[in-house]
Amino acid sequence: MQKLSSGVSLGLGIVIGLVVGLVGGAFLMKGFSSKNVGAVSLEMFNPLPKTKATNWVAKVGEYTITEDDLDKGLELFLSQVPAAQRAQVLNNPSFKAQLLEEFINQYVVMMEALKDKNFDTPENRFLIQASLRQTVYQLYLKTHLPADTSVFLPTEAEINAFYDQNRAQLSKMNIPASQMKQFIQQELGNRKLQEWAARYVMQLREAYPIKRNTQVMGTQTPLSPLPLQK
Repeated sequence: MQKLSSGVSLGLGIVIGLVVGLVGGAFLMKGFSSKNVGAVSLEMFNPLPKTKATNWVAKVGEYTITEDDLDKGLELFLSQVPAAQRAQVLNNPSFKAQLLEEFINQYVVMMEALKDKNFDTPENRFLIQASLRQTVYQLYLKTHLPADTSVFLPTEAEINAFYDQNRAQLSKMNIPASQMKQFIQQELGNRKLQEWAARYVMQLREAYPIKRNTQVMGTQTPLSPLPLQK
């Protein structure tokens, strides 16, 4: 039986942690948070299916893992691994079984955490809530990206100008000449994406009253917004 490489297996654990964590972590927040969590309901993060699933592949206590969950997990995982390794994953007959075991592990730990009173600490509450906020931040902005994402592609003039301005620094990075243009395209594309995200969030902020306690925080200039991952 063909085995996944250690790099792919490690990546699997990380990505599946994200897949299940998007659901499980949010559910934990729901369990720990105050009853008045605001106008936004967190029911969408509840991993318990509202209808009886007929395409289930495993049940862990009261939780149901469906074939759709596995398909979505596979899709997310493939988007995170190098293209050269995707065929290795797809051609591996035991991959879905491994994927399922990762899901089961995550749900078992989640249920244990919900029962463990020692886990319910202010520090853990903060980390779970912060993780959920960051996840929602990333996913919400991604769903509102411009329909034409070519606006994030740099022009040839921008690529050449970037190279000329950063020639010395780029030469120290030992980037192969054949990959230099691709590297600059990605760097400039990410910058355009961050600029778009900053503008979009600033527009959203206009609808909300925001007050700062300058007696505590002073008048420091804020840093740039957290990056939006592609």
